[in-house]
Formats: sequence, C-alpha cells, structure tokens
Amino acid sequence: MNKSFDYKKFANFAKTQAELLMPEDIAQNHKQEFLDRIYNFTYVAGEALANDDNIKSPEVARLVTQLVSEWTFHKYIDILRSDIPQSYHESLLQKLAFVTYEIGKEAVINELSVEQVCHLVEFHLNKEYKKACDSLFNKGYISKDVYEKALSLSNVSEMSLQHNVKVVRKKRKPTYKYTVAVLIIGIVALLINMFLPGMGINNIELFLKIFDTVMIIFLSLYLGMVIMYMWLKR
Repeated sequence: MNKSFDYKKFANFAKTQAELLMPEDIAQNHKQEFLDRIYNFTYVAGEALANDDNIKSPEVARLVTQLVSEWTFHKYIDILRSDIPQSYHESLLQKLAFVTYEIGKEAVINELSVEQVCHLVEFHLNKEYKKACDSLFNKGYISKDVYEKALSLSNVSEMSLQHNVKVVRKKRKPTYKYTVAVLIIGIVALLINMFLPGMGINNIELFLKIFDTVMIIFLSLYLGMVIMYMWLKR
C-alpha cells in the first residue's frame, strides 16, 4: 500500500492540466464532461494503485496513474472528434483505461524501464481501441465513415507536431566500430600464429601460448558483452 501517493491531489492536478491543454473544439462543446472523466479515471486508477500491495513505491503508482490519465485525455479527444455516439463513450474509455492500468501495472512489477512500459502500454491500448471500434462497426452501431475517422485520428500525434514534442529514446552507441577493431585484432593474432613460429625466435612457443590465452580471454569477454548488450536492447 502506498499511502504516500496522494491520488486525490494527483487527480486534481490531472484535471487542471487537462483544462490547460484541452483543444478549443473540445472546450467549446464538451468541457465539463471531459474534465469530469479525466478526474474520475485518474482518481480510480490512483486509488487502486495506492492500495495495491504489489506496488512498492509512490513513484511507480504515479507512473501508471499518469499513463491512465494521459491516454484517457488523448483517446477521449479522438472519440469525441470521431462522432462516435455519446452512449458508447464511457464503455470505450473504461476498456482503454483498464488495458492501460493492467499492462502498465504488470510492466512495472516486472521492473521494465519507463520507456519499455510506455511502449508496451501504447501498443496494447491501440490494439484494444481498434478492437472496440471494430466491434461497434460490425454490430452496426457506427457508420463506416465514423469507424474510419475514429481509427485515423490521433491527438497524441497532433499535439506532438504542434508543440514539437518528441518521444525521448535512449541513444545507444553504435557497436560496429568496436566490432571492426576486435576483428582486426583477431586477424593480427591469426597472422602472428601463422608467421611468427617460422622466424626462429627464442621461446616463441611460450610466448604464443601466453598470447593465445590472453586473446581467447579477450575475445570471450567481448562476445559476452555483445550478447549482454543485445539482450538489454530488446
């Protein structure tokens, strides 16, 4: 239980932020219902996380609550702009919030990075959103135009363009130059083993034995580092 996570305060903060960032067309036609839903979904998610014994820190609870709040904000705008009938708004948002909550919570419990959590949540949320829209269309509850509009809209992308917001990704240093360097070292070691024995140098066998042992250790360590790097990169 994370009593130190003040989910009520966070829900009020989310509502205030939503009012500041709310697009003009949404503010003109749906302001109060929009803000109320942002508050309610944030509050419910925050309360559940604050009382979940599997969540070990307020920072983790805050992260998942924020994901629920932000995706509710963006997808609610898409739903309103797509002209999906109002009677389906609540159920749609509940499905999306549930997916965000469950995937986000599972991801943080498994100690994924923030970047991985965000990508995983976005993937499953978009999948659930399409599935829900498919269901509405196949049952004849929305027209083809509304269906196509719902799937084509993306407020999160629109805001990113308007405010020049870019998803922060960790830059990974390229490894090719290190691989080339190790390859050159390996070739040099091979040439030494091929030509040095024929030069009649004293104690050459002892030198090559020590040299080859060092090279094997070096190459093994490098290979292990590459495997670890590729695993962490997934």
